[in-house]
Amino acid sequence: MRRMLQIVAVSGAVGLSAPAWACSRHAGGSVAITLGQFFLRFGLALPCSTSIEVRSDSVVLAPPPVYVPPAPAYMAPPVVMAPPPVASVAPPPVYEPPPPPVVAAPPPPPMVAAPVAAAPVAAAASVNVRVEKKDPPRPAFLGLKYLGGTAALVDWSSGMDLSGLGYAHSIGLEGRFNRWLALRSDLEMRSDSRSWDLLGAKLWVPTETFKPYASVSLAMSEAYSQPGKVHWGVVGAAGIDIWLGKHFFIEAEARYRVSPGDCCRAEPHLTGLVGAGVAFF
Repeated sequence: MRRMLQIVAVSGAVGLSAPAWACSRHAGGSVAITLGQFFLRFGLALPCSTSIEVRSDSVVLAPPPVYVPPAPAYMAPPVVMAPPPVASVAPPPVYEPPPPPVVAAPPPPPMVAAPVAAAPVAAAASVNVRVEKKDPPRPAFLGLKYLGGTAALVDWSSGMDLSGLGYAHSIGLEGRFNRWLALRSDLEMRSDSRSWDLLGAKLWVPTETFKPYASVSLAMSEAYSQPGKVHWGVVGAAGIDIWLGKHFFIEAEARYRVSPGDCCRAEPHLTGLVGAGVAFF
């Protein structure tokens, strides 16, 4: 068996190499080679095999064919099919009840503006100026008052020495001209004498409610121990009025009397009074 394999291998090598050698030896000449059909077929399968062209006079070996690569085959790109569009399905109709009928409200009655009387421009301007410069209302003209208190003798020889303290009361009348000026007259009665303050001037501080004041009057006095004997003098007063509106007021006052000479040393000089009053007109 081994021998048989060696014979087959040698026969194959000779059979394959003989046509190749013959081809290589006579490739450039013009020798006619007569090969058997077996060798011609075998020679075509070898790498150096050539096609044999048979002529009448000689055999010429044609040059080997030029290898032309095949043209690339055009392949169309794959067609991607878009998915079919999704068919939209309309929602089922929803039944809504019809809206209630709207009843129009009746139109409101026409507004009729009240007639406005146009005042003259000059008069309006004067009214505005008067309002801006308007003073507080003038007090009532005639005031009637009553005051009660005490009276005493004052001795200045060794300082201020009060003696002969006793009661006193007074009735007064005022004529008010404005918020800071008035004329006054008073009758003051004491336990041992009396005085008439005939006429005096009273000056207020022009405030609204609390009105301090000062006054000076001409006075006439008479002592009960000396009937019919009258002497003249001056009385000064200072105090405060509290006006409660236009027609009522409260008053507190201190009076000091001075008489010339030594006629009236036994009469009280200092009087303190507190009272109230009412005003008219």
